[in-house]
Amino acid sequence: MKTSHSPSTHPVDRHVGHRIQQRRKSLGLTQTQLAEALGISMQQVQKYETAFNRISASRLYELSQALAVPVRFFFEGLPDPGKQDPARPRNGDPLFHPEANEFAQVLEKEGLVLKGALLMDGKWHRVPVIGNKQGSRSGSYRGFLDGKPNGSIMNYKNGQEAVKWISTGTALGPQELERLKVEANARQAAREAE
Repeated sequence: MKTSHSPSTHPVDRHVGHRIQQRRKSLGLTQTQLAEALGISMQQVQKYETAFNRISASRLYELSQALAVPVRFFFEGLPDPGKQDPARPRNGDPLFHPEANEFAQVLEKEGLVLKGALLMDGKWHRVPVIGNKQGSRSGSYRGFLDGKPNGSIMNYKNGQEAVKWISTGTALGPQELERLKVEANARQAAREAE
């Protein structure tokens, strides 16, 4: 199924929808099974996962119960608004970069499970795939922000060739590209220092 959302969909709504889908799949539930647990239609679950429809606070609470996670699970991976530099625009974060969200959706479609931030640094990153045994990482990806964002995806569990991805968005300008590279390098250095 091709996921789509309007360009005006808020990045947090897309992130929450992605986290719902990620948790549902990690539990081995279908959209229909989750819908039945919530007393809603499968199409409504689909709309929540693709951020086509926004989720009310009470529904988010019900989702947390049905998926056996705390409500904060759906927001993990988002920048902490209390720690955000007010001089830095929110849309400067790669999570809020439409191409990064597009790539994350393709990774998920190919069965890869992202835990944490998507890294668009040109290096291969090993990640679990749906149905992996605990601790196994049978998938990998690498993403590039050079010119028109692109990347490669490998799901070693299904034994298929690498999937090539090219953003459907516009090419990045040189200033935006340089800014994103600097930010990605700073995040990588911070992770390595942890």
